Amino acid sequence: MRFDLVDLQLFIAVADQRSITRGAERSHLALASASARIKGLEDAFGVALLKRGRRGVELTAAGESLLDHARVVIHQVDAMRGDLAGFASGVRASVHFLANTSGLSEHLPKALAGFLREHRDVAIDIEERESTDIAAAITAGAADLGFAAEHALPDHIERFVFSEDRLTLVTSRRGPFAGRRQIDFQEAGLASSSG
Repeated sequence: MRFDLVDLQLFIAVADQRSITRGAERSHLALASASARIKGLEDAFGVALLKRGRRGVELTAAGESLLDHARVVIHQVDAMRGDLAGFASGVRASVHFLANTSGLSEHLPKALAGFLREHRDVAIDIEERESTDIAAAITAGAADLGFAAEHALPDHIERFVFSEDRLTLVTSRRGPFAGRRQIDFQEAGLASSSG
């Protein structure tokens, strides 16, 4: 089975445009070359990838599957190029960093900006995830660092307090916490479970 990245990029363009002609234009290929490449993909996989009609093309079930895989492959190749370009421009380290929504939007931007200004040889790849997913990724070695809610972390993960979220409890004026300025989190949990 032989095909290359140009074939996959062309297939994505054809699928997005729903037209071999427009996909060829978007890929900067001659129509005859694009048609031959699509036919070569179908021959390589032994299955029809497109239903051709007078108004363009539609993906078959196999074509939909190939499109999903092709997007992943092209995304990974782009990420690889980005990582390697960083090394060519002087980056000496790359860190895969996972952060929950709160960390990503509130706590990390200023801290990371300062860090990156001082450490231009470090590239940080940040991805948003749920705290429990972050813990699992760190344990599996799929990420270098994570920013997560402490309550979602298992005991075996090393942790350092970075910041605290100040949360506001909203309650009825006649509820058990009416008029109080501060309560303990466990106290709120006990009140809600007994109610």
